[in-house]
Amino acid sequence: ASIQFANNTIVKSTTSGQIFLLTNNTRRPILDTSALASLTSVRIAVAESDVLQVTEDQLAAYQVGSEITAQSVYPQGRLFRDETGAIWNVQDGLKHLVDPVVLQTKFSTMVPEATSSSNLSVYPTGQPEKLPDGTFIFADGKYYLISNGERMRIADDSIFNRI
Repeated sequence: ASIQFANNTIVKSTTSGQIFLLTNNTRRPILDTSALASLTSVRIAVAESDVLQVTEDQLAAYQVGSEITAQSVYPQGRLFRDETGAIWNVQDGLKHLVDPVVLQTKFSTMVPEATSSSNLSVYPTGQPEKLPDGTFIFADGKYYLISNGERMRIADDSIFNRI
């Protein structure tokens, strides 16, 4: 089975009746209707009767992720900009530093909300956000490929003419 749904799609298993949020190749079980109602930026309506029905075969490509409850803090992630200009993605109660290149590539449709460092201090700091493996980037006049979370310089630009 292959990945076939966009990030932040809500689906319901025809077999188990379980509702999931599909994001970053994971399926996160949504435990109750209050958790479902708290989600934002979803690809479809959030009334349970409107949720897309999918088979277990369609879900098989997605790893099972952490559960989403009414107490989950920003389960889909939310961008904040502190007074120093640093960008943070707060997701599931952790804050993750976002590099400007990652912001442009991974979060291009999101606008950071202004906040203070003291407001962000309530969240423990997680690992910085990274670009997904296989991402090509152009920075400082050079091309790079992201592999195992690291930038690998592409020494010969002519490779792109052969693709």
